[in-house]
Amino acid sequence: MRKLAERLNIELRKLRRERHRFNRGDLELKEAVTNISHDLRTPLTAISGYLDLLDREEKNDVVNRYIETIKNRIELMKQLTEELFQYSIVISSEYDLKTMDTGKIIFSNFASDLSEVEVERLFDRFYTVENARKSTGLGLSISRVLIEKMNGSISAQYKNGRLSIAIQLPERSK
Repeated sequence: MRKLAERLNIELRKLRRERHRFNRGDLELKEAVTNISHDLRTPLTAISGYLDLLDREEKNDVVNRYIETIKNRIELMKQLTEELFQYSIVISSEYDLKTMDTGKIIFSNFASDLSEVEVERLFDRFYTVENARKSTGLGLSISRVLIEKMNGSISAQYKNGRLSIAIQLPERSK
């Protein structure tokens, strides 16, 4: 029994070290994502400012089209950076939510030609369907994390050209 207890203690110490290493790495990754998304904001703001200045100059139709394309790409980058920043905050362990209300909420909308695989992946980080060109793929992923932190669940169903997102929140814990 003594040898078994010693072996168990050795394995428990190894497990604690691994868990500590994992938690430290997870925290470092979250901090890196937060820092990167924050650091991207500054050059994006500068690029946007210079582009506004350039837009005030005299130019031809081709240049106008290029400037408009660049503006659209900058806005997408800003949106992605902001959502990445929000995602890093939401997944941090310090961000804790309490359930305020209970019940089930269903959002439904028409969606064209979604496959079963696409519907299953809607909550994956950075996943977007083909016709959602301006999406970052973080919105539903953030929603899932927030809802799970409230001990709720979120799911998607696609039937007859209609996509439904269902959110179930549990009874309030006392």
